[in-house]
Amino acid sequence: MQQFYYMIAYVVNSFLGLALAVVPLIGMSLVIFGLYGLATSKGSGGVGQGVGVTASLRTLFIGSMLMISMQLLDATTQTLFNEDARLVLDYQANTTGLPPQAAFLVASIYIVVGFIGYLAFFRGWLKLRGTDRQRGESPAAALIYIIAGAMAVNLDTTMTVTANTVALFSLELADLLRVFIPA
Repeated sequence: MQQFYYMIAYVVNSFLGLALAVVPLIGMSLVIFGLYGLATSKGSGGVGQGVGVTASLRTLFIGSMLMISMQLLDATTQTLFNEDARLVLDYQANTTGLPPQAAFLVASIYIVVGFIGYLAFFRGWLKLRGTDRQRGESPAAALIYIIAGAMAVNLDTTMTVTANTVALFSLELADLLRVFIPA
């Protein structure tokens, strides 16, 4: 089970490193597209008939947010959980009350869920760029992705809050949840 944990950690950290390199590049390309859209929009006195100013400004804003996506994730963590901001996937495999094999399995699950949470956080920002009120789309779905992604990255804190909430109604269920919360 320990080899499985290390394999999962290696693969996910490789993908995370790739994502952390690619996301700012996507942000820079969106900034370039936004600036080009502003330069060619008819409303700004540009040279051509490009997209509207609002769409270009939205692309420019989302691109700049993606360029600082790790800082946004840290700020979202601070805002939602009132804890020190931490890097993605820094979870340590030290669960209490579980044998070592189960502890490594829980750690593997935390790592995968954290990585999926980072991708959901990133997708939320991209989805925010694509919202259009004329087509009936709302930015609420994008905000749900952003918040759910931050919750998945901070799964240990999310589980603690969930266990404390469940403890108000059922102590047995809260004790079962606390088994999967790191010490």
